[in-house]
Amino acid sequence: PVVVSSPTGSGKTLIGETAIIAALARGQKAIYTTPLKALSNQKLREFQALFGTRRVGLKTGDVEINSADADVVVMTTEILRNMLYPSAGLTDSPGGAAGGASIGEWGGDGRLDDVGVVILDEVHYLADATRGTVWEETIIYCPPRIQLLCLSATVGNPDDLAGWIEEVHCSNGTRCETVVSDYRPVPLNWHFSMKPGRLWPGLGPLLNRKGNKMNHEL
Repeated sequence: PVVVSSPTGSGKTLIGETAIIAALARGQKAIYTTPLKALSNQKLREFQALFGTRRVGLKTGDVEINSADADVVVMTTEILRNMLYPSAGLTDSPGGAAGGASIGEWGGDGRLDDVGVVILDEVHYLADATRGTVWEETIIYCPPRIQLLCLSATVGNPDDLAGWIEEVHCSNGTRCETVVSDYRPVPLNWHFSMKPGRLWPGLGPLLNRKGNKMNHEL
């Protein structure tokens, strides 16, 4: 497993694409999850342009496109979590979790048998009060044989996250690596907004030109 923490526009998606290419080269499939349907639709178009329309599918709560046959499937994280749930059609086994599967064990209908990598985009949603458990359960129940790649621009504790992933996902002493960068190729510029008028366009820089004081308009 790998946790990547770097600012927006610094190339996290390129790392995800490389992981997908590596899985395809091994004859395996890849799953790319996002927290939003709109982002899933965007990634579908990007990956179709990169890998070809027939090789990429989409699976959200509203739309399903070529998900059964595609080598790369984009989906919301909730969809993957539901696929991994031990209670979803698994047979009972002594000592297992609810529904009969141990943590990290997959024994369902074979939909993940050919999957080599799962990419969790925006993994900082783990800290979300209402939806964070979706990412937790996805990581916990994802089979150890499947590589996890977790991407985020805002996760504040990548080393702690990697340590937790090692505990709940890894097996045979496998380590979870971290890739951390604070280099920001796309600068952040702070602005403030006010009601537009004849002499004011409505949006202005928060700081002065030197960046050491607040805008005098404030």
